[in-house]
Amino acid sequence: MCIFGLICEVPVFLDFRCMSCNNACSFPDKPSLPLSYELEAKTKSNLLSYDTRCPPRGEGKVVLYFTSLRGVRKTFEDCCSLRLILRGLGIQVDERDVWMHSLFRIELNDLLKGLFVGAPRVPQLFIKGRYIGGADEVKQLHEEGILVRLMDGLDMGLIHRVCNGCGDARFIPCFSCSGSRKVLDVNYTVTQCLDCNENGLMMCPMCFT
Repeated sequence: MCIFGLICEVPVFLDFRCMSCNNACSFPDKPSLPLSYELEAKTKSNLLSYDTRCPPRGEGKVVLYFTSLRGVRKTFEDCCSLRLILRGLGIQVDERDVWMHSLFRIELNDLLKGLFVGAPRVPQLFIKGRYIGGADEVKQLHEEGILVRLMDGLDMGLIHRVCNGCGDARFIPCFSCSGSRKVLDVNYTVTQCLDCNENGLMMCPMCFT
């Protein structure tokens, strides 16, 4: 053993001797990743290995269910983190705010039925009809460099631009009732508006095309 404790980058087949002890120094082989880890990484990089759970109108795209409600701090921060990660990759994302539109919450509940006790927490990510996971799973995939591989075939490098119609809120006040949820029918009777959701909002026509 070399008294200096130095590891020299010399091929093991050379007869190299330490000048201080005149003994042949042995050099450890380059450590390799465990086979199980390599297999796991390869499996996680294959989109087909993920559960098939396709959101409505979610074929061939990235769909993120999230919330813009700040009531629960961790949930809101997780949603913001995933949105930033996806935008950093330059991916076109179909963002569905479950707080702004109850239909999105119903979609998510139906998609993940049986996987969670109670209602699933947001954020939840889907890529080309495959369920990827929540905040922790997606962050880990991103750190390992796997997330970008799962998006192979999708347009990347896109610059996110704020929508001129809704300011990235994805919803606007209803054109028919101006958000009141009430309209007059042909008999001048007040009825419920059928063009907006429970909040008197309609999907932005510039975002949802």
